[in-house]
Amino acid sequence: MVYDSAPEEPVRDLSTWAVDRLEDVLAAARDGQELESIRVIAQSRAQGSGEPDGARLRWARLFLDANDRLPGGTPWNDARKNCQSFALRTWIIRSGPTKDLLGAWIGAREHLP
Repeated sequence: MVYDSAPEEPVRDLSTWAVDRLEDVLAAARDGQELESIRVIAQSRAQGSGEPDGARLRWARLFLDANDRLPGGTPWNDARKNCQSFALRTWIIRSGPTKDLLGAWIGAREHLP
């Protein structure tokens, strides 16, 4: 995914960045397009990266954090955010991470729907 923040700034391909670098970007992100880009990348890595459970769950956390920060306050935006969150959580639970790791991850998420 290519994101062009402004014509005078270079194009940043966030899809090639490591999770820790995207976590740093997310901490400062204010733009809905950038948040959505991070959410999509994190979802892809959580679901299809072939990484170990711990890494996939870290990508899932990044997804949930980006999703939480997306604009809300309208019925459509709130429904979309809730559906995205529910879909990823369901996928993680069904994909088979170890029970100990999954339990720790679910326990760390205080705002489960």
